[in-house]
Amino acid sequence: MIRRQFPELYYFAPSIIVGKEGQYYYAMKYKDKYPFVKSSDASEVIQSGVDSISHGIVFLRKGVYDVKTIKGKRDVNLIGELVEKSDYTTYGTVLNYIGNEGGAVLDYSDCIHFYLKNLHIRGNNKAGYGILTGGSDLGHRPKHLHLSDLLIEDINGTGLALASSDYPQPADDSEFEHIHIRNCTKGVDYSHTANLFKHLIVAGCDVGFAIRPASSGTFVGGVFSGNGVDLGFYGSAGVGVYAFFKVWFESSTQSIIKRMETGTQNVSTFTFIGCKFATKGSYLMDLTNLVFSNKGLVIRECHIDPASESLVINNPEPNSLVWVEKTTDEDRLRFTGDGACMIEGLMRRIITYNGGTQVIGTIPKRGVVVRVITFPQVAFDGDTTIDIGDDDDPDGFLPNASIAKSGYAYSGLEDDKLGAYLWDATDKHKREKVYNSATQIKAYVTTTTGTQGEMTVWVEWKWLQLA
Repeated sequence: MIRRQFPELYYFAPSIIVGKEGQYYYAMKYKDKYPFVKSSDASEVIQSGVDSISHGIVFLRKGVYDVKTIKGKRDVNLIGELVEKSDYTTYGTVLNYIGNEGGAVLDYSDCIHFYLKNLHIRGNNKAGYGILTGGSDLGHRPKHLHLSDLLIEDINGTGLALASSDYPQPADDSEFEHIHIRNCTKGVDYSHTANLFKHLIVAGCDVGFAIRPASSGTFVGGVFSGNGVDLGFYGSAGVGVYAFFKVWFESSTQSIIKRMETGTQNVSTFTFIGCKFATKGSYLMDLTNLVFSNKGLVIRECHIDPASESLVINNPEPNSLVWVEKTTDEDRLRFTGDGACMIEGLMRRIITYNGGTQVIGTIPKRGVVVRVITFPQVAFDGDTTIDIGDDDDPDGFLPNASIAKSGYAYSGLEDDKLGAYLWDATDKHKREKVYNSATQIKAYVTTTTGTQGEMTVWVEWKWLQLA
């Protein structure tokens, strides 16, 4: 069985096999007849196996191992034994934590080049870490890690710590696949770069994935189903590029994205393609204090669960860019705050009769406004006036006289009814407005006798991005 499941045991010499006979655990070198250590203490036996080799594999036969913290080593791989599905789990090797409160089940801090596979790590709400990695100095950056086929659960802290305050240095060139983390305070704490996650499942955690500065990653498949926030942002420095492909996000009490600390944080690019979103929290995404500063937050070809209690993308910063396209239920999305939010190339906001001057969104530097369109879904009454423009020219896009305030009527579709920014009244031709710095587009609403009115405003625009 060992040879069939793990042919690598034949190529990574030396290798150690750990198992149990009766009440005693044993560790023996591969192909030896007798163990070199035997004890009723599983931690002692596993640690002896790890310490006995400078490189290779420690293979844990199926069974439950009551362990304290196991300290890993560079180039020493820890692999459990798969069992048949008839045994009700695919993880036959269980590391059951009985150590000190707040400790790590597997401590691979300051280690590089290691492989963990086929392990069920059970923290019993006592361990502070399921797996602890990270480097305290640049000489021990935890690069070239391969973690796969792991179940980590019941950690009173972080299930998979790929970053921490004690071990902050990020890893790179690593892969994480088929990892299931559940019922932890944090699922994953991450500050890595250029890494790939495949089929990561994080469920029942207060924060599913803690994102720290200078990190980036690619996710293919998987599920985030948290008690609070799926993707939480930490630290003060900027965050790199993230891409999520066909990942299911579901938050039960808060939002899918949220900044977890005070102060703003720059994010280069976040892209969601083919993902599904559902939330019962206050917001679908809470972008307060997050500035998506490069190509922005992109939501493309995704599905937003119509049963979600919130379809609000909250408070994108003025210099942020949020782009939504080819996404189901996108017509029900609502945006708050002053950021530039585009749906299929349109910025959209709902304005009200009693809102005064209301920000529709922020056009970034080199942004070009093509057209502004309005539609009054609730008729305005009284002496309400509405102009749409910017602080330099409040009716530069649509003057009050051109905006219908009741009835089934779209305004802004006739070129000669547009404001001076979009219509040249002298030479009689359409034109577009280019901004050389980030500028807020606003609706200037005034009334003294109005009691009702609600209008959707669309701003069609494009971005002249330099090569």
